[in-house]
Amino acid sequence: GQGSATAARTLARPSPLPGGMLNAPLSTAIVVAVYCACSALMLIVNKLAVHHIGAPAFVTWLQFASTAVAVRLASTAGWVETDAFEWCKLKHFAVYVLAFSGGTWSNMHVLMTANVETVIVFR
Repeated sequence: GQGSATAARTLARPSPLPGGMLNAPLSTAIVVAVYCACSALMLIVNKLAVHHIGAPAFVTWLQFASTAVAVRLASTAGWVETDAFEWCKLKHFAVYVLAFSGGTWSNMHVLMTANVETVIVFR
């Protein structure tokens, strides 16, 4: 739709730095640094959640469910555009969803027994 075309143009446009200069390597480095910081923070939060709750499958399910609710609310509020659920589209992603869920669940189990530093090294 029109919203996705606008989003694609916005994402494809590099952000200008002061003086009108463009610096893609700097932008990439900032994005990578922020991603690494968020990833490390989520590992710490997940370690604490699994340690205190003691149920990695429940913590994983809770994260997936809260994400689905947040996307649904954002869609209902008109903040994001989502497609309707259609099995012909969804079935192509079933293997990916199962693999991602299994990897996330395994990661939670590892966090129960190993420290965060070990998980980061083996990622």
